[in-house]
Amino acid sequence: MAIVNSVLGPINTEEMGITLMHEHIASLDMSMMHAYKDWCDMDETLDLFVKNVEAVKKYGVKTMVDPTPVNLGRDLQTMQEGARRAGINIICATGLYFMEEPWIMRGTDVDCLASYFIRDLTEGIEGTDYKAGFIKVATDKYRGESEVNQIMMLAAAKASLVTGCPIMTHTQSKLKQGIYQQNIFLKAGVAPHKIYIGHTFDCMDEEYIMFIMDKGSYVGADQIGITHRNTTEQLANIISNLIKKGKGYEKHIFLSHDAGAASDYAYSFSPFKRDASRNTSIRDYCELFVNLLPMLRQRGITEEQINMMIIENPRRFFAGEPIK
Repeated sequence: MAIVNSVLGPINTEEMGITLMHEHIASLDMSMMHAYKDWCDMDETLDLFVKNVEAVKKYGVKTMVDPTPVNLGRDLQTMQEGARRAGINIICATGLYFMEEPWIMRGTDVDCLASYFIRDLTEGIEGTDYKAGFIKVATDKYRGESEVNQIMMLAAAKASLVTGCPIMTHTQSKLKQGIYQQNIFLKAGVAPHKIYIGHTFDCMDEEYIMFIMDKGSYVGADQIGITHRNTTEQLANIISNLIKKGKGYEKHIFLSHDAGAASDYAYSFSPFKRDASRNTSIRDYCELFVNLLPMLRQRGITEEQINMMIIENPRRFFAGEPIK
């Protein structure tokens, strides 16, 4: 029996059920939250989160994976309250986003940074006994493959090797940065099935997506509903095309939205406003079930293949099982 740590304690991976692999309650600048108590109303945020979870639970969702890293406002207490009130499993992350943290540039080494990730995974978060279930790190077009980001990647790799926990990434797929990330992890000794390269489908490049899958890792079609990147129909076409190649690619794909109830990320230099028309992070968690899955079925994707992507792959990822 394999166990994964959720924000309310360990759960059996066999009981995860339908799992959304990349969602958020909130992504916020916690320095602003600390300095200005009206930066974001967390009671309203939790109310919206619970409302959105209630909407998606009717499709059988039992677990959400919240990859909010420490420097994008990971808040254990908020996630615990959200899990309790919504009646859902939430698995949270340790790790960092791609920001050029000055304390890394000024001498932090891989071992030092990894020790903090390992503490979250093995001892507990924020002085509690509740542990993270995986590691999240990122690169993007703004910082690319900088020395700081290499330290983050290598620290994630070391934490994974020490603890056995898997790694999820944020990446700029149009720059093919997933290949860079995967190579760092593989060279460091991380097993390919413990690597989930996020946002891989944003570029709609089948060769790029297959390259990562062919090396044995997971890929994310995990921004469903962010239509300025890809429409749901475009995602349905590329996902079904890949699965129909008959190479078992459905065993490598995660489906999710990258949605949330509150975010100041897209407008980080403006006062926070909850306005879905100007912040694409603020959406519900239903587009996968309302539109994408029916489109996949219309294109001949079977229930077994769908269940592989939304049930079996998440379970296997957190159980640490190889992709067969």
